[in-house]
Amino acid sequence: MAILIPHIPSDYHGSPGEAEAILALRHLPQEFYVFHSLRWLGLTQRETQGEADILIFHAQKGFLVIEIKSGGLRCQDGIWFQRNRQTGIEKIIADPMAQAERTRFGLLHRMEPFLPHGESCLHGQAVWFTSILRKDLRFPPNYAPELTLDLKDLEFPLSAVQRAFDFWGSKRAYAGIHRLTPSGVRSVIQSFAPAFDAAPPLRATIEERDASMVRLTNDQTRILDFLQSQPTAAICGAAGTGKTFIAWAKAERLAAKGDKVLFLCYNSALKDFLRSRNIASSLEVHSFHSLARKTLRIPDGSDLSSSAFADLEARFLEHLASRELPFDHILIDEAQDFQDSWLSALQDNHLAKGFFYAFFDRNQLINQDDFPATLERLPCRLTLDTNCRNTRQVAATSLAFLSQTDIQTLRTVAGPQTSIHQLSAPADVPAKAQSVLRDLIKKQAFQPEEIAILVFDAQSVRALKSSPLLKQFSITDTIQSGSICCTTIRKFKGLEAKVIILLDASPKRLQSDDGTIAFYVGASRAMQQLHIFFTATDDELPDFMSWACNKHDRLLKKSNKGLEKLFHATIQT
Repeated sequence: MAILIPHIPSDYHGSPGEAEAILALRHLPQEFYVFHSLRWLGLTQRETQGEADILIFHAQKGFLVIEIKSGGLRCQDGIWFQRNRQTGIEKIIADPMAQAERTRFGLLHRMEPFLPHGESCLHGQAVWFTSILRKDLRFPPNYAPELTLDLKDLEFPLSAVQRAFDFWGSKRAYAGIHRLTPSGVRSVIQSFAPAFDAAPPLRATIEERDASMVRLTNDQTRILDFLQSQPTAAICGAAGTGKTFIAWAKAERLAAKGDKVLFLCYNSALKDFLRSRNIASSLEVHSFHSLARKTLRIPDGSDLSSSAFADLEARFLEHLASRELPFDHILIDEAQDFQDSWLSALQDNHLAKGFFYAFFDRNQLINQDDFPATLERLPCRLTLDTNCRNTRQVAATSLAFLSQTDIQTLRTVAGPQTSIHQLSAPADVPAKAQSVLRDLIKKQAFQPEEIAILVFDAQSVRALKSSPLLKQFSITDTIQSGSICCTTIRKFKGLEAKVIILLDASPKRLQSDDGTIAFYVGASRAMQQLHIFFTATDDELPDFMSWACNKHDRLLKKSNKGLEKLFHATIQT
């Protein structure tokens, strides 16, 4: 994924073209920086001020200013007109290429004083008409085909951007010679987006580790590219291999073209999280039940009993059998939790239409007993096997109770060892939680919203929230700015946090099949740090270690050393 600055644009100035372009460009390789709405002030009397709709920078290529225009366009007698998509009203606009060129040199003059001596950056401009096709259109002499992007380039932006950079690379007398050292690259980025960091040194380590884990891996890029020619597919992957990331990236690519896309997931928390980050009007995010409510016109906020839920499902399945859903493509995340009748009905409803993809993990089957047969029948099956969420320490712990050995957990990103906090009784949990949270927030500079407390049993949530020792922290059921999320593992499935605290692990819970699956799901939510509160008496620990030895056919000491080896963790004293 490209580095987008700002990371989530807050405003597109009412321009659907800018939104479509950003959605497309964010899927460029990680070497590209994409700046949106970059305003500048001139340094001379001739240069006043301006704004780059989009500026793309690459360390080996230079920078490219792109002016975005959407809607209908025409040029007559050297005068440009833009027609509003909805109203049809025309207005006179400046020559888009001339706008881009003016901004290009304005930004160049702002940047050059910051470059190290003897270094220079290639520069150019282009125009992107996101609503029309350039074929058979004749543009003024200051336009070149390589610099005139159109509607088709929304689908494959990399080749379009490369064409523009290649064009300016052949015009060095006008575009400059590209000669940047790593120091020069940093100077260019700082001149466009100066950064201030007043956080403690530990925080810088956290951000560096986090930034290195949000790029598309080669494995993920391969899957995304392959899906372009595959109308139906089932994509399998363990926790942390990027299933949701890939599904969302594919959905955004399709939506960027204006196609109507349905993104389905099981968990309401994941649904709400993705909705908060969706900037595409043609992309809808639903759970199966929220889609049923909308389709059948049942208010989303109304509470339903168990029998009413069953009736809702039955009515919606009848609807799917008789009426097509109004979407070009359907992508399903957490598909292992969907009942087989749901998946079958959705697939049958979508026959002979666009893409139909289902992403799943057999080891996260915690909301039903049987694996959906429809997933076995989908014609194309792909597997993700590179963990790209967790540090290798977290990944090793999350797989402690699984026999799975085909997950590539050794990443270049290392983190602290998983911490085990041993407790003798549940009553000791609040005091230990207070101590750990203080350390994470005060000393390690984590933000409250970067921490999630997950539990096996919902009663543990109520006990924690009622403790006077934790009144100093804002604790909520969902991810919110300034608050620590505390919820069940089941409800948090599909989400992630930089720090996960598993609050109520115990021998009894971990020795059940449901418990080992829940541990895998909960532990694998951690991106950087994992803390396990393990409550056991002195009598319970040897029996638990004997069970672990028998289950995994491993030789482990029936002591704290054996516990550390089992969890790939360190006991905190």
